[in-house]
Amino acid sequence: MKKYLLSIILWIILSLFFYYTKNWEINLILRGLWRLSFLYIALALSVTPIVKLTWNHKLFSYRRTFWVISFFMAILHAIYYFYIEYKFQNTFFILEHFKTWDIITWIIWLFIIIILWITSNNFSIKILKSNWTKIQSLTYPLFVIITLHVAFASRFDSFYIIIISLLVLTRTAAYFKKI
Repeated sequence: MKKYLLSIILWIILSLFFYYTKNWEINLILRGLWRLSFLYIALALSVTPIVKLTWNHKLFSYRRTFWVISFFMAILHAIYYFYIEYKFQNTFFILEHFKTWDIITWIIWLFIIIILWITSNNFSIKILKSNWTKIQSLTYPLFVIITLHVAFASRFDSFYIIIISLLVLTRTAAYFKKI
């Protein structure tokens, strides 16, 4: 529980920072939820290479916490999107939506993140055994699909490029340290 509280405090601090510096349009709930979800996914993927670089194994306990918070932010983003869609068009989706790449990538990432959330517990680890690791490895294509979703939704700004670059650099540094 302590990990979740610390992560939520981090979320509040980041929200306030970006709101007051006006670096993010945090007043736009849809984008704010999405960006925070994206940030927590990047943090979750950064834990392993950071542990390999620093040998601080206490960080491993935060990886699942970051995933769970990311999942809830992503679900809130989806719910809010449905709400806006219904409010302005009196329908959830029209057939034309399913022909756009941002919706197609959104459906794919939503499906994958739900699978990851369902299997992110000790019970699933015991039941799935070695298959659990294979399922959880979906996080890497998920990050790529999420990045594509953001790009297709025309919100691919410098924030995402910086986060992706930092993640790739961290993973590369951890790889080279292992060699």
